[in-house]
Amino acid sequence: MAENFLDKAAIKTEEDNLKSGQIPNLWRLSTVHRVEELKSVIRMGPIGASGILLFTAYAQQGTFSLQQAKTMNRHLTKSFQIPAGSMSVFTTIAMLCTIVFYDRIFVKIARNFTGLERGITFLHRMGIGFIISFIATLVAGFVEIKRKQVALEHGLLDKPHTVIPISFMWLIPQYSLHGIAEAFMSIGSLEFFYDQAPESMRSTAMALFWMSISIGNYASTLLVTLVHAFSAKPDGSNWLPDKNLNHGRLEYFYWLITLLQAINFVYYLWCTKIYTYKPVQVHHSKEVNSPVSGDTVMASLSEIVEQELGASPRSKLSITSESSLASVASLSMPLIQEIVLSADIRCSDCQEKIADIMSRMIAETYSILVSVLEKKVTLTCTYSGDRRVSKSYGEALLCKISIFKRRMFHSSRKTTQCRLA
Repeated sequence: MAENFLDKAAIKTEEDNLKSGQIPNLWRLSTVHRVEELKSVIRMGPIGASGILLFTAYAQQGTFSLQQAKTMNRHLTKSFQIPAGSMSVFTTIAMLCTIVFYDRIFVKIARNFTGLERGITFLHRMGIGFIISFIATLVAGFVEIKRKQVALEHGLLDKPHTVIPISFMWLIPQYSLHGIAEAFMSIGSLEFFYDQAPESMRSTAMALFWMSISIGNYASTLLVTLVHAFSAKPDGSNWLPDKNLNHGRLEYFYWLITLLQAINFVYYLWCTKIYTYKPVQVHHSKEVNSPVSGDTVMASLSEIVEQELGASPRSKLSITSESSLASVASLSMPLIQEIVLSADIRCSDCQEKIADIMSRMIAETYSILVSVLEKKVTLTCTYSGDRRVSKSYGEALLCKISIFKRRMFHSSRKTTQCRLA
């Protein structure tokens, strides 16, 4: 992948000149765990960037939609009218109603079809929000055409400060649709960042969401500036006039945003196709609410290995207490699994059990590091996005294990007693 160049940050070189027990300079040498965490956040970046245009469209409610509302009849009774600045209340109401509908009704119905606890995935929820936002700006363009048509029929095109006899309720659909889109996309995006980010970088991942909102508002300003520049005519008029909105082409501006959102949605689909979900982590502990120490984690992992392999007291594999915590941290990363075993490589029983573990570590690539003096074996494997294993791939893996056993253990064919406790 493109971010693999970050692996260089975890490679120890001669320039580091580290002595035994010396703490490295983290600005020069980082741990593999931290590098993988950074990669996870980077992988979420393209999906987070896809929400910028949605917030660009959302920003128009406080600008041009507000100007539309000022020219329309906002009276509910003869003596009371809704302030133009309060039109956003329809967005808020629509968003709140959508959240209740989604949690209480939609999730239960979708769960019957998808089998997912959440009903649909985060990315599906965000995609629905993009589609609704697309419809909102499309509808807004047709509402603007209707508003100017009524102004033309009553001869009010040249009177920008005169109220046009058209109800403000024509604007409710676009305000409401933006609120519905916000309920799907924004909440789905927040859940996506919180769930997929590493635990130590969740605040950084959440900051990406808020940054996309700010960039979306800046993009709105930039888009208006570009429209002013490229739609200007010799007489000084353009699509978005400052003095008289009736002489402008606001519908074209809305449809331009609609077109950009359509392109952005195609980009979003591509991002979701190449994105790899973080695998589900199973925490093994006797009491859910009790604190888990490092010794407990290592003991649990040792029990799992023994249960999986059926290790006897005579030939027992255990996770080393010196380097197990780094291994446990690596197990939480999306694409890398590392298992550090304390085993005498000269023991034939240990050889068979290491080969058995390798057969369970289904991966595209794996590396094996053997330390005879320290009696330690490190197995590292890298997973692809698709965890499904074909029959041919399984046969190839068994062939690799057979070759590994012949080459690695050729010099230790004699059966020796495992000296591990």
